[in-house]
Amino acid sequence: MRTESNETTAVRCFNDQHQLKICTFTFIRVFKDMEMRLMEEGLNHSASSDEKMCLLWKLLMSSEETVRALKQQIRDLHKQHNREIEKVQQYVNDIKSLTKTRDSVALDLEQENQTLRVTLNDTHLQQETQRSEITEMLLQEGLADIIPISPSEQVAYLLADRGSLLERIESRTDGDTKTGGHPDGCEESVAQGFGEDVLKAIEPRYNDDIKGGTVQELERDVEEASVRLSMAHKEIRRLTDELESAQLTQKAYEPELQEAQMEVEHLRREVEKLKRCELAELRKTKERNEKLEEKLCLLGEKKRLQAEHLRFLEERLDMLRDLRQVTLKLRMEFEMEAGLRRRTEEECEEHKKKRTEAERLAQNFQNLCEKQAEDYRSTVGSLQVEIRNLVMKLQKLETQEEERHCEEHLQQIASLEDEVFQLKFVIKDEPKKTRHQSTTTQVEMNQLQENIEDLENRRTKGEKETESLKTELQLALVTIDNLRSKHNNKQIQYKNKLSRAKGLYLRETAWRGEKIKDLEKDICIVKKREEKTTHRMNMVLSENEALLHNKTHLLSQLHDLEETRKNALDAVSKMQMRMNLLEGENTRLQKTAAQMCDHIESLTILSETDCSDVTAEVRVIEGQDQTTLPI
Repeated sequence: MRTESNETTAVRCFNDQHQLKICTFTFIRVFKDMEMRLMEEGLNHSASSDEKMCLLWKLLMSSEETVRALKQQIRDLHKQHNREIEKVQQYVNDIKSLTKTRDSVALDLEQENQTLRVTLNDTHLQQETQRSEITEMLLQEGLADIIPISPSEQVAYLLADRGSLLERIESRTDGDTKTGGHPDGCEESVAQGFGEDVLKAIEPRYNDDIKGGTVQELERDVEEASVRLSMAHKEIRRLTDELESAQLTQKAYEPELQEAQMEVEHLRREVEKLKRCELAELRKTKERNEKLEEKLCLLGEKKRLQAEHLRFLEERLDMLRDLRQVTLKLRMEFEMEAGLRRRTEEECEEHKKKRTEAERLAQNFQNLCEKQAEDYRSTVGSLQVEIRNLVMKLQKLETQEEERHCEEHLQQIASLEDEVFQLKFVIKDEPKKTRHQSTTTQVEMNQLQENIEDLENRRTKGEKETESLKTELQLALVTIDNLRSKHNNKQIQYKNKLSRAKGLYLRETAWRGEKIKDLEKDICIVKKREEKTTHRMNMVLSENEALLHNKTHLLSQLHDLEETRKNALDAVSKMQMRMNLLEGENTRLQKTAAQMCDHIESLTILSETDCSDVTAEVRVIEGQDQTTLPI
């Protein structure tokens, strides 16, 4: 337990020491930063702590004031932005209300136009029905020639015909007044005046009646004709009275009709003028509405552009923040790259040093190799010379030994010969001695042969030694060549490594330089973008001010347009009331004129029919009287 408590206390002490070290390190770091900031603010190291505290307090207060000012600016900007949004929303609501009112007015105008179109279609149908009825009446009356003529010409033709009929009736009435109550004489004069043409048409029918009829029937016809004549005279008198009254009423109503026609024409002109004015006003209102719609579209687009611009500015601010972070990162990277550059420069210097050392070592190694090669060459040459000398010596020795041995042998042979001669002389005397000497000579000969064999063995051994030395020299030369090739390969590899290191160093330096240039360009671009964003912010503020001014101007214009629209609607309503009154009066006058025309036409038709019937009957009766007289 004590060991565990000791371990925990040791761990705690270690942690406390570590935390104290961290705190001291951070405190030293903060203190260094404070000293650097104070140095930047222009305070010396020899300044007192009070001065440092005062300056730090001033810096803290200035930073707090700047923070407060920035927060206040941000709040003001948010408030201004909210106000602008509220104004724009209010303006949009006003525009929506105006569009709704415009749509309602347009619907009302469309409904009125539809009603007017319906009334026009009804009037056209009525006119077509009237024209068809008139054409049917004209066809029934046998006036088909007048149908393709215009209605005004038809009326003129009918009025001329009516005038001629009235003149005839007046002439008849004048004739009646001259006779003074002699109906028979009047009848005869009328019959004589109008019966010639009728008699020509009636003669064949009358002749047929005479052929198939009887006298009683003729008498009955005469009585009926007399009754008809009396009735016709009554009708003629009544008609003349009615015609006179109609002429009097027509004369009395002619100025009223002319005034009514003038009023109708004036009303038509006024209606046309009003329609034209209404059409012009409608066109103007449509143009104004189109202009307002265009302005509203422009304002909506401007609002959308402002929103997009605000989004763009927010994105730009985010981008600027990101760019600031990126610039900080780039600065850190730039510092890291500067450190890397320094490290690379140091490494390059170290590489250069190593390279110089390697070159020096290679030079030394090459010198050593050359020295060794020269030594080997010198040794090989010396060995070759020695071998040659040895060979020469051996050859000389061999030759000398052979000569010496030969001389010795010759001497021995000569001595032996001498001895042989002596021995011959002695053999003769002493054969035993000769045999013994021959054995000794034989032994000596054997010894000489052994010596010769030893010399030959030595010579073979020397040749073997020379061959071994030659092989050793060849192996030494091969090893020297291998060492040279290895040295050359190492030099080539080292040169390749150095060239690769140089290429990598040059590439890295070029890449670092390009990256630094790109970063400098990016920094310049970021600065330009910041300047552009500030300029755009100023432009946006100026555009917002201009838009506010335009907004106020447009609101005033909208107010004026509403007033003009209200005035126009009041004027249109007044004109509509007046048009309704004029249309009512026009319809009333048209009805009265139509009634008068119908009455006049009925009177003229009645007068024409009665006159034609009476004249025909009179002519028939006169023809009957004339035919009955000869019988």
